[in-house]
Amino acid sequence: MDQIAVPDFAETYLLWNNEDSSTRYKRGIATVISHEFTHSWFGNLVTLEWWDYLFLNEGFARYYQYFATAKAEQLSDWELDKQFIVDQVQTVLVTDGSSSSAALTSKASSPTQISNKFSTISYSKGASIFRMMEHFLGTDNYHNGIRAYLTNHAWGNTNPSDLWSSIAEFALAELLPTNVTLAEVMENWVDQGGYPVITATASDNDVILSQERFVYSGTSDTEWYVPISYTLSSEENKFEDTSARVWLIPGETATLSGVLEDNDWIIVNNQESGYYRVNYDTVLWQRIEEVLLSDHTVIDVLNRAQIVDDLLNLARAGILTYSKAIEVGRYLVNETEYYPWYSAITAYNYLLRRVGEESTLGVEISALMLRLMQAVYESVSFTDLDADQHIYTLKLVLILTSACKLGHEDCVSNAKSLFEQYKNGTSIDRDLRTIVYCNGLRYSDDSTTDWEFLWEKLQSISLATEELTLIAGLGCTKNTTLLKYYLEQSLNTSSRIRLQDFASVWSAVYTSSTEGVDAAFEYFTENYESIYNYYSSSASLLSTIVGRFTTEEQLAKLEEFIASDGLSSSVKSTAESALASAKVNLAWVANIEEDLLGYFEVGEDSPSSTTEETGSSVKSAATLALILSVVFFDRLLL
Repeated sequence: MDQIAVPDFAETYLLWNNEDSSTRYKRGIATVISHEFTHSWFGNLVTLEWWDYLFLNEGFARYYQYFATAKAEQLSDWELDKQFIVDQVQTVLVTDGSSSSAALTSKASSPTQISNKFSTISYSKGASIFRMMEHFLGTDNYHNGIRAYLTNHAWGNTNPSDLWSSIAEFALAELLPTNVTLAEVMENWVDQGGYPVITATASDNDVILSQERFVYSGTSDTEWYVPISYTLSSEENKFEDTSARVWLIPGETATLSGVLEDNDWIIVNNQESGYYRVNYDTVLWQRIEEVLLSDHTVIDVLNRAQIVDDLLNLARAGILTYSKAIEVGRYLVNETEYYPWYSAITAYNYLLRRVGEESTLGVEISALMLRLMQAVYESVSFTDLDADQHIYTLKLVLILTSACKLGHEDCVSNAKSLFEQYKNGTSIDRDLRTIVYCNGLRYSDDSTTDWEFLWEKLQSISLATEELTLIAGLGCTKNTTLLKYYLEQSLNTSSRIRLQDFASVWSAVYTSSTEGVDAAFEYFTENYESIYNYYSSSASLLSTIVGRFTTEEQLAKLEEFIASDGLSSSVKSTAESALASAKVNLAWVANIEEDLLGYFEVGEDSPSSTTEETGSSVKSAATLALILSVVFFDRLLL
């Protein structure tokens, strides 16, 4: 197949340069190409009947962009099957946790509704549901069914029932719930939004499983046919079997009789093969905490990632307290693997973004993250680089990005040193550039000179991947004058910023710092008419920026904007909706604040209450770095 890179076509993942394009871009390019190739079958050979069923196109394309690419011999060490868990499953579990989440087969009859179908739900949930089906049916049965679907409906149009009937030919009755068809199981997952949280409760030597819909706020009586896999501490081949050892049926509980008699612990959802979260009662969480602290490697690395992700999202939903989630997750002080840390950093970053990086809680959470990260930070290096070690390189970028943003002294020092070398003509390793560009500006001693240097680099570059790296780095300065100038250039057709990169510029600004959030909001409110006229997809921009508000002062500025004269009805409506969401976010922080303040400041053994350096008065990155020299407390070294 021939592929053509078309400028200004919003497709940057095609051209890769061995000297200048990072490992992350290499993965992105390979998987995007696989995604588009997949549409030769799912979309071209077999086409959906109508946009209601978009997941039949995009769910399969997202699924195969990982699992087909993984079949390439040169890429066998990329572990794309594992990356799928943290990239796709855990990401869409967050999106699908909204009480208003749309079903995979939601109606789409207008251009706007059709456009909205091209979402994380159609792509990532669709792929996750297909992966779950593969695991409870078995890989051979699943792929034989997919082949039958493509053969039976070649050059035709389909709906989900056509898919289920083709796969049903290979769905053995013993693999499904008693007297339930594959169509009944799968319709249950695609015709309603959301997903369940499974709760495991110890009752003597039995474990009782129950379900309810997982939502971050609100309630629902939705239930599913849930394939349950699990591992017991005494089993030799732990976590390998991802088939359904039992099915949880809507309206019923399931009892695992006698499973605790000779076992210390149980973990449900092997390798996170099922599309659901898992909660445990106090007894079972305690047993999991103990094994994690004694030897976390006993538990499969994907299940460690699952536990971390579930813990912190159960806390986000108010099902557990954050203090409990932090307690169970304190084993991370000894964790050095990529996947659990991907889950941890993603979830902790959300918490930090909500409470505000410079708030009392923000300082405490930053300090906690730095302490927990010390071992994994020492497992990577600015000098130990090998792009052929794919997962190590992804881990290196993840950890150094987070550590530098949190103010880790050694990380910041290395990044600034490399940036100075770059200014003097020394090339930076392709996998370090995102870290060096960003933190060279974030912690610059001469922000104007350094920013202008990087801006000039953007003016002369021709490689798409390097352009994106520079665009992201330029948004990291905390100089609000420069940030507003940068946003202004995103509207300037004569600048090097193409229309397709407009959203990347804005994202670089409002995701990098508190100063960036305020600068983006101020520039938007002062220039919203020009922004709407220039970029047709900017309707959600204000909501995205306001979604990062953390103070009443910011809300007051938004209310002032809403009350100003001359706002169009659409802009005013968007602003009012953003204000309502921001108020909900601040109320959420108020609900968790007492628990977290108690954990950090009042708790007798809290890891940040025993030394002056780790108190809530910590305000600067340099002071935060001192935390790293504090001896870990017994609480973190168990």
